[in-house]
Amino acid sequence: ISLDVQYPSVYYSGFASMNNSYFFGATTNTAVGWVTDFLPTFSSFGTLYNNSAFSATTLVYPDPNTYETEPEAINNRGVVVGYYYTSSDMNTHGFTYAESGGTYNNIDYPGATYTNPSGINDAGWIVGTVGFSSGAYQCFILKGTTYTLWTPASGTLPNCWGINGTGEIVGFDGDETTSNFGYLYDAQSGDPSLASVQ
Repeated sequence: ISLDVQYPSVYYSGFASMNNSYFFGATTNTAVGWVTDFLPTFSSFGTLYNNSAFSATTLVYPDPNTYETEPEAINNRGVVVGYYYTSSDMNTHGFTYAESGGTYNNIDYPGATYTNPSGINDAGWIVGTVGFSSGAYQCFILKGTTYTLWTPASGTLPNCWGINGTGEIVGFDGDETTSNFGYLYDAQSGDPSLASVQ
């Protein structure tokens, strides 16, 4: 079944992730994505689409300086992760959003100017990428309130995209020229060389 979901009169809309909440006894699935428009002024906000009610919920992180909110992933428990920009400091901040209850929480790695959570598993482990004013970037996993940082063996621009139920993390790394490669990281054993795809 193919279903076209389009916000009226916008420049761009798309979905980044969809859960399988039937696993936990729910009767619907939910997809998350974002909507971007340029007229009359630039705006970009998240959307959470329920495929049973055929209804969309607008997601905007509740900070008065927020000017862009982009959800990246949703787990089967209905917890969304993503990032938002703020005009006050021009930094990238992470967030979680709980579909049940509609509550937001901020995720900022201490000392980072860029925090981009891009994956979450059903245990609530969150993975993503952090950046610092020095220009350095690292991958992170957040378990509860504990962060662990790591950097793949090669490259200078690591990106962490997703995590499964056993703690295996996928992403890619590269440099500022033409070299990029995928990797698989085992968060349970801490083995960053479990596999790589050149």
